[in-house]
Amino acid sequence: MTTYLLKTILCSGIFYGFYFLLLEKEKMHRFNRFYLLLSLILPFVIPLITIEKQAEILPIIQDNFLIYKPLGQNTAPWSPTTGQSEKINLLPIILWSSYGFITLILLFRFGKNLRIIWQRVRRNTPIDFESSTLILLEQNLIPHSFLRCIFLNKTEYENGNIEEEILQHELAHVRQKHSFDVILMEIIHCLFWFNPILIFYRKAIQLNHEFLADEAVIKHFENPVSYQYLLLNKASQANSLSLTSQFNYLITKKRLIMMTKNTSPQRAFLIKLLFAPLFVGTVLMLSTRVDAQEKVVPEKTVPEIKNIIESDLMLDYQRIMQKYLKSDDRVIRVLGKEISVMDMQKIKEIYFKMSLRQKERIRILSPAIPPTEKQFNAFKNSIKYGVWIDDKKVKNSVLNNYKKEDFGDVSISNLYGGARTSVNYEYQINLMTKEYYAKYRKDKFDKPFEEMTLLSLNLNKVRKR
Repeated sequence: MTTYLLKTILCSGIFYGFYFLLLEKEKMHRFNRFYLLLSLILPFVIPLITIEKQAEILPIIQDNFLIYKPLGQNTAPWSPTTGQSEKINLLPIILWSSYGFITLILLFRFGKNLRIIWQRVRRNTPIDFESSTLILLEQNLIPHSFLRCIFLNKTEYENGNIEEEILQHELAHVRQKHSFDVILMEIIHCLFWFNPILIFYRKAIQLNHEFLADEAVIKHFENPVSYQYLLLNKASQANSLSLTSQFNYLITKKRLIMMTKNTSPQRAFLIKLLFAPLFVGTVLMLSTRVDAQEKVVPEKTVPEIKNIIESDLMLDYQRIMQKYLKSDDRVIRVLGKEISVMDMQKIKEIYFKMSLRQKERIRILSPAIPPTEKQFNAFKNSIKYGVWIDDKKVKNSVLNNYKKEDFGDVSISNLYGGARTSVNYEYQINLMTKEYYAKYRKDKFDKPFEEMTLLSLNLNKVRKR
């Protein structure tokens, strides 16, 4: 979740930076409105996009055998301390409680502002005006609009002191449905208030609305100079509710400058084209990457009677095993001694032909796999890897105290689905120092060597018969 939220903030920053540097100062207001709304939503979608990548397949040791398989759905990450009591982590509870409390306050304030507007509409005189409704108020306030309503001072309207340009300006807000943009912005801000980029988005959307309304007024009256003087006069008056379209002194300067600007069609087209590589690049950088995994075909169930292999094959299995057994300490895998590809393939072929009883009576070779230099350095990335050393969870920075030669074995689990619900990393790394690995193998695989010898003798008797 933390990674997702950080990606949304970064994505918002990238999209807003593009708008601020290239779009805000250009007279292409309709495209800018589309861009702002789209880029407001995309940061919450892009991190959810999944892209498969062909990565280095890392072996995972499981059930004493080499496999190439990620942990699946509803599988908890491997932990050597499974079954032991774990301390409750209070930090997520505190953070979620704080988030919920602040979100409720913002939603309450948003609802309160809507209620104030609704009360104004219900308690005051409505007048139909073209495609809108004029709401005449007793308060001394500047004209502003919300949804289909334009709010005006009753006395000034009845005395004819409301300029036609002002009415057309607010009517443009109504016709172009700018209030829906504002409502969307407010809801997103209430839910994702911790994203500082949304503050800039709110200002950008409001400014773009004013540009669009100004453009409609100038197109209607064809007298930009007179309208500019009118804006300067209105900008010195008080503001109204933040949800409503209004005149604002701080943005009047930008509005006046924009009225005198022109953007050539060629320049506008080129700038619009740049959005395509921006979108593709952002998706490639911030989407979720997963390793392409080969499908594991389950072994077909074969009747027990037909799955008993011949004694010759069992003897071949024992012969290969003997090459890698060390009889004095009964450790199945001798550290530093590699198992040949041919022997490993032969062992696999024989093993999958055995009956369940036969499988219970033998051991499978599981070679130690020390980390490579590339892997060891990559494991220091805490965003991608969670690290255990000798059955203990450690910080990734602890690896700086080791060299790759200190470890005798590594197993890597690719976490998917339910396995990732409580962690912030993609892979679980289980490292064992050489001393610890030797003890681990001896303790875990201390099957009496005599049992294997007995099995071999019994098979020899079968052969002699």
